[in-house]
Amino acid sequence: MSILPMSWLQASAATEKHPDAVTITVTDGNGKALADAVVNYTIESQTDVENPISGIVMTDEDGCAEVLSGDDYKENDLELTAQVSKEHYESNDTAIVSLPITSADQNFEVSLRCMLIEDVTVTGVTEAYADGKKIPGCYRGGYRNRW
Repeated sequence: MSILPMSWLQASAATEKHPDAVTITVTDGNGKALADAVVNYTIESQTDVENPISGIVMTDEDGCAEVLSGDDYKENDLELTAQVSKEHYESNDTAIVSLPITSADQNFEVSLRCMLIEDVTVTGVTEAYADGKKIPGCYRGGYRNRW
């Protein structure tokens, strides 16, 4: 039994390619960067509640998405909420919820779980029997199975 959620969050310092920005880095369960993940975010200000910053960005080849320029950072004022998604990965509607942005170069890390079964191939075939009947079947991972 695991007490860790299927996706997890961690905040750390800036990334190498985005040294002066608040970023979200998305990885899979093995720590591999996920390019082209969709990050839908909102940054709310305690002093300017009528003008939240929001957008939808894609992660780059390093799994990183920039959500706020370091120049727009306001100390003790901003909170980040973000949802992260990627095809074939478990949807994560609450990856980051109202977390304080504590520095102009903060990086939030989100991990998504892949829903694909790796290293399995399925090939459709039609099997013929001695009586001439044909039924659909498949080969799966080197084993022959009929459906």
